[in-house]
Amino acid sequence: MENQFIKYPDLAGKTAVITGSNRGIGETIVQAFLSNQCRVVAVYRQDPPSISLPDIAGDRLILLQADIGDRAAFTNWLTEFESSGNRADILVNNAGVLKNTPLIECDENDWHYIMDINLKHTFFLSQLFARHMKKNGGGVIINASSFAAKIAAGNCGIYAASKSALQMLTKCMAAEWAPFGIRVNGFMPGMIPTRMSAPAIDRKQEQLINDISLHRFGTTEEIANGVLFLASNAASYITGTDLEISGGKFLIQDPESPWL
Repeated sequence: MENQFIKYPDLAGKTAVITGSNRGIGETIVQAFLSNQCRVVAVYRQDPPSISLPDIAGDRLILLQADIGDRAAFTNWLTEFESSGNRADILVNNAGVLKNTPLIECDENDWHYIMDINLKHTFFLSQLFARHMKKNGGGVIINASSFAAKIAAGNCGIYAASKSALQMLTKCMAAEWAPFGIRVNGFMPGMIPTRMSAPAIDRKQEQLINDISLHRFGTTEEIANGVLFLASNAASYITGTDLEISGGKFLIQDPESPWL
């Protein structure tokens, strides 16, 4: 697993806090930072990550069970972390939820559930860590965006709205926090086989592949390599943008035509 990740020497020794770390893209991002000799705080809500990399991680993996909406818990943890002489250099806001419900059937609970996790809690967690990073001379915040922020998505309109709002919020945070040495970017995965995308892939795999110029699904490792890049000094002059990692999804009106 370690050899699948690009190595950035400047990341070694830094601390990366990663939410939504217990499966799929989040779990792979944890592995990617560990392979770059980072200390990783893997945040999970219920089931811990199934990471078994003692030869890579050593004592550099910290498992933190917390709900990203529990600001008091994160504030207390970060205060204790700071008091021990530690600092968080990188925050990856990977946690998010998707609920497939037609807009005409959505209720207020659906709205608050999706907006709270994907937007509200993500912002206030970013704010907490930005204040910490400001005191320490800077840092990097990376938000999980979505293709739903780029093109309308059927039956998940609230999710699309939350990701569109997060996309603009990423730009605003990048602009306001630049004087503090904080870079803020997003990453926009294409179709990656995970538990979240499995239902769609099961229904229409061929159609989804035909929408991608590279004519294949991506891997969680390819997404994690993009996140590593954004966190590293290789992206030191990049802020306020979303890195699209999609294999050229919808690059042209008919992505399948060059393959015919």
